[in-house]
Amino acid sequence: AEVGRMMGHEEPIELEVEMMGSGRAHAGRFVGGKITMALGPDARATLAHELSHAHAFSMSGWAVQHQFEHLRFFEEGLAQYFENAFMGTEPDPELAAAMWKTGQARFDLLVEDTLRGQTHDSDQAYPLGEVFVQALVQRAGRSSIRCLLQSFGETGEAEVSGLGLWVRATSDCDIDLDEVVAAYDTMLAREADDLPILPDLAWRVDRQGSEVLVTDASGNQSVREVRDDLGMSSASDYERRLREDGASFSKIGTSFSSKSNDNARS
Repeated sequence: AEVGRMMGHEEPIELEVEMMGSGRAHAGRFVGGKITMALGPDARATLAHELSHAHAFSMSGWAVQHQFEHLRFFEEGLAQYFENAFMGTEPDPELAAAMWKTGQARFDLLVEDTLRGQTHDSDQAYPLGEVFVQALVQRAGRSSIRCLLQSFGETGEAEVSGLGLWVRATSDCDIDLDEVVAAYDTMLAREADDLPILPDLAWRVDRQGSEVLVTDASGNQSVREVRDDLGMSSASDYERRLREDGASFSKIGTSFSSKSNDNARS
């Protein structure tokens, strides 16, 4: 009830909650009216996170699922935002700021999840989405969240572009989308000023027997075994794969993933 009240959704929702043992791959998951979550020290935070998903789905008339491609970052950002609000904890924007500093935080790509996922870690939606929600609340207040979700509900299953969906919804709610995106960029830029200098995303690939050595522009090195099953039988094949993947930090041994596999929420 408290999470729903914070989100501006007082209506009760029917949910099934299944508690599982600790040490599972996912801390929690909300699917089809059911929350499945692991017991453990973070169970209260996980429940708040998944309840945020449940209320968002209810307020949007399940459009969050129908338009998942364009709303995933927003929905995960909402869950992160209200998890912190419920627990009374401060968000840590440092990870999102690092993504912004390396050119990985563009709003026009966040609203096209599959396209963005071809070259970026999909878990980046969590921290970037949370900063976007912070910017939205700063510019338009918490009540804007309910209005947007209801507008998305009116779109339903219609085929629309990500930017088209967002322009329509923010117009319906009398929200200046350009101002919100500018606030989002400003927040990230401010946090990025406090970060150390990050390595350049350039690399060199050298063959060493059955392994390849990946060296970035700052001299950081990562050894990778040549994997025939991945279609990489030579250093040149590995370099080709790096280029196709956009040379993200995770490809050279420095991960920007926001959630570890042992404690992921969805």
